[in-house]
Amino acid sequence: MFTCFAGAGTLSIQSKRVGYVVIEHDDFSPRLRWNMGVVQELILGNDGLSRAAHVKTGNGLLARPRVKLNSIELYVVDTQ
Repeated sequence: MFTCFAGAGTLSIQSKRVGYVVIEHDDFSPRLRWNMGVVQELILGNDGLSRAAHVKTGNGLLARPRVKLNSIELYVVDTQ
């Protein structure tokens, strides 16, 4: 059995990029009712790491912390 070790936050930072489809974690509703959206812009902290993101959902453009976003194995390609 193989085990992969990574630095703190390495996998979660790389898994949320502009154009990725994410699900917004909500503590007060079941998973089937979580909002889905596309990452429009990453918000960087003073250390240069992404701490939050602007996510475009059906309800508009929302700013959400990185830890509340769960990546899906999809991404959007801009064809314009």
